[in-house]
Amino acid sequence: MADGKYNQLHLPTNLYKSGHEAGQAQMRTKAQQAFRKILEENGWITDDAQKRAIEEEFRELLK
Repeated sequence: MADGKYNQLHLPTNLYKSGHEAGQAQMRTKAQQAFRKILEENGWITDDAQKRAIEEEFRELLK
């Protein structure tokens, strides 16, 4: 019976994990930029403080 570590031995220890995390961080950044662009283009919110608050809430949702 396999001990569950058989497949782990075939993957690089840190390279895969760090590459995966870097990809996730890149996608979060792109999502934040797209969200900011949508807010600016549509002009739904004109107050800068309110925009920052909404962007911060969006960042929290992406975590």
